[in-house]
Amino acid sequence: MKITVNGETVGDEVFQREVQQVRQQNPDEQDEAVRERAKQNIVEWTLIRQQAREEVESVPAKEIDAEFDKLVERHGGRDQFFQRFNLTGSDESRVKSDLEQNLKVQKFLEQLSADVAQPDEDQIRSYYEEHKDRFTAPPEVHAAHIVCQPDRANPEKTFNEMLDVRRQLREGADFASMADTHSSCEDAGGDLGYFARGKMVPEFETVVFSMEAGEISPIFQTQFGWHIATVHDRKAPRQMEFDEVRDRITESLLHDRKNDAIGEWVDARKGEADIRVEEDEKPED
Repeated sequence: MKITVNGETVGDEVFQREVQQVRQQNPDEQDEAVRERAKQNIVEWTLIRQQAREEVESVPAKEIDAEFDKLVERHGGRDQFFQRFNLTGSDESRVKSDLEQNLKVQKFLEQLSADVAQPDEDQIRSYYEEHKDRFTAPPEVHAAHIVCQPDRANPEKTFNEMLDVRRQLREGADFASMADTHSSCEDAGGDLGYFARGKMVPEFETVVFSMEAGEISPIFQTQFGWHIATVHDRKAPRQMEFDEVRDRITESLLHDRKNDAIGEWVDARKGEADIRVEEDEKPED
């Protein structure tokens, strides 16, 4: 499929990439719906890029360089970045040109939604009251642990040392003191604070969320080594107070309003634009 928007043509290769991305995000959608959403995405973003080129004259070189540096850093450094994407030094200017276009789009969208009104206190509180079920704090535990990496040459030695540590803990030794002495964890006393599920590796969470406060765990293993854990306290699920979520609600409402403003602009531009779609030729039976 080729899509032409105001004389600018987007080829089938780009369309197929967009189809794949939409399909990953919406795995249950029918193929026809996926293709239609991909087509609309391309049309909308092409309109936005075209307007951004007109509205945003230039982007300071230092901003482009900063974005390039962040991109390279996210991929492990310059060498890894160029190797991963099969680039050479001569490709750097092209990458920076793409980044400049992205920054222009970002600046244009910020301009487009700059006049969106902040939600007021009544609107924020009303949203909270109508959607309280969305603001439930999950169960949490306050845990601490002692962790030791196995000795590669003699892993049994490390395990036996952990057995001795656990014996002392069960006989009443102070957990924090034992952690400071025996653990490779940098947290003071091995204290991990309060956390909900999803914050630690699954093997660790399976153990600590099955424990009662004051309990000493068996020795167990994760990718970080051998562990002994204790739970200092547990918190049951609870309704979060308005003040805890006010900022989150404000940000969400403002985000929705900005998206609405952008959507209204896109819909208006689509009605004015010259959009032509060249479908793939279907093979004859």
